[in-house]
Amino acid sequence: MCDPATLIVAFDRVAGNRGARTAGVDGLTVADVAEQVGVPGFLDGLRAGLKDGSFRPLPVPERKIPKPGGSGKLRRLGIPTVADRVVQAALKLVLEPFFEADFLPCSYGFRPKRRAQDAIAEIHPRHAPARWTLGGYAVLAYSQRGLAGSGGEIHVAGPQDVADAGAVVDWLVGQDGVDPDRVGFFGSSYGAGTSLLAAAKDSRIKAVAGTSSWGDLFASLYENGTRHLKAFEALVQLFGEDRCSKEFRGIIEKIRSNTVDDEVREFARVRSPRHHLDAYNGANTPILLTTAWHETIFSVPAVIDLFSNLTGPKSLLVQVGDHGNGELPGLFGLVSKPTEMAYRWMDHHLGGAAGDGATPQFGIRSEYMHDLLSDLRHDSWADYALPRKRFHLADDAGQSDGQLSDGDGQSGWSRSVRATGRGTEAVVAPKLVQTGLAERMGLPHLCKTAEIDRELAAIWTTAPFEQPMRVQGDLELRVTVKPRAMDATIVAYLLDCDPATGKAAVITHAPYTLTNQQAGQATTVTFPLQPAHYALAGGRVLQLVIGTHDEFFADANSTPTSIEITSPQGAESYLDVPLSPLS
Repeated sequence: MCDPATLIVAFDRVAGNRGARTAGVDGLTVADVAEQVGVPGFLDGLRAGLKDGSFRPLPVPERKIPKPGGSGKLRRLGIPTVADRVVQAALKLVLEPFFEADFLPCSYGFRPKRRAQDAIAEIHPRHAPARWTLGGYAVLAYSQRGLAGSGGEIHVAGPQDVADAGAVVDWLVGQDGVDPDRVGFFGSSYGAGTSLLAAAKDSRIKAVAGTSSWGDLFASLYENGTRHLKAFEALVQLFGEDRCSKEFRGIIEKIRSNTVDDEVREFARVRSPRHHLDAYNGANTPILLTTAWHETIFSVPAVIDLFSNLTGPKSLLVQVGDHGNGELPGLFGLVSKPTEMAYRWMDHHLGGAAGDGATPQFGIRSEYMHDLLSDLRHDSWADYALPRKRFHLADDAGQSDGQLSDGDGQSGWSRSVRATGRGTEAVVAPKLVQTGLAERMGLPHLCKTAEIDRELAAIWTTAPFEQPMRVQGDLELRVTVKPRAMDATIVAYLLDCDPATGKAAVITHAPYTLTNQQAGQATTVTFPLQPAHYALAGGRVLQLVIGTHDEFFADANSTPTSIEITSPQGAESYLDVPLSPLS
């Protein structure tokens, strides 16, 4: 470790880090060391201290810095001195090769140029191809540039990734025993989008299966004018911002600063399968898509829209849970609905026997919350969605909460909610992905609506249902909003509440953001909530909660302020719910 060459390399690594401009407790940055002491003299003194045992690390001051995602939470950041950082880097240079020699190829934790997400990406191609080979056809599933062991930068399924996919197909069809007319593409999440976009450009791809897919990237970033910032920051952190291309890093900064311009829209457009419908329909490409009711990464309505506008062979699976939950066992080599459907899909359209021999499901296949054993099938979304029942938001004289009434519309009432930058017990998901996994185990997140601060949210409730009911399809909310500022965000949640316990689970939700409004001006807004399929037990009530903040979204509210929710004559507020008795 005391070798001069080792210390020089260690110093270069410290100097090349982003923290080089930050001083430790001694007040010296890397630049200060170079200017005031000189690198050779600094390293000679450090080497002498290490050799004679007089070197001692100095205390490490800590700073609290914001966590990514705009949650307002902080994490601790330790800042050692430059000397201590050089010694740490030198130790790593010396010790790391010894540990690396004993690691197996399957080891990923705390290793150079390896991350947990690389391990997940590696699992994907390891288990699936062994099964695909039984089919007698070729199905591609690979790690795109910048991911796992692939070189290059992350472009988020951009033109470079699509060109890479074409090059992989070139290589594949040149291999002995590969029938160029029996090539499919399979991918999950990022890979699903890439698979769909590649099929739009390459007619040699005869069938596609995309799990946890996306239909429109812009709709996944912005819902009703509101940024999905928490999910976006989670993806950026998963990718590693230093791995992202210059173009993508520019888009990252624009989304963080809420700059929605033509560059952002074009970036999303070319990466959105929804904008390549002519190619899919012209080639009659068989496409299997999967998503989840409480998907937090990609837009569920956009996936349904993509599916509905495809004219070739198509199938859509919608499951309980969140992003990647449903297919996760299958990617580990176990059984899951998405992967078993993918095997059947490729067998049917490419001709083979990787699956169980069953005919694939066309149309829509779904589970309802929160029953994994449920399995409903419909030919189209129009057949799937129930007729909507209208509930009017009404005042309940003398009560702090309002009613969801199936009578005539009621005007003239108002509810004021404060925007403080603080949310309530009603949330989209306490944890991305993990909350969905709990739902799949029958453990949805619950809150007590009686504990929701009525200054921060307004609540309307139905009468108890005498029999079990089902919510199935598209929902729509109309309210009139009068903010005190030019910009305002509201977040609406529909809850299933048990009056006996006061506990409630989220059925669906949606935000809405108004911008450049005249302060104090009333604006009527009508917007969709996320589609849902939910079974309500008899005696339960539906509750509509409207607040101003959820950590999942980047709200536009200037705090502190207040927003008035009203119901003027001729534009009475309502909630349309696809509802019928559970049969």
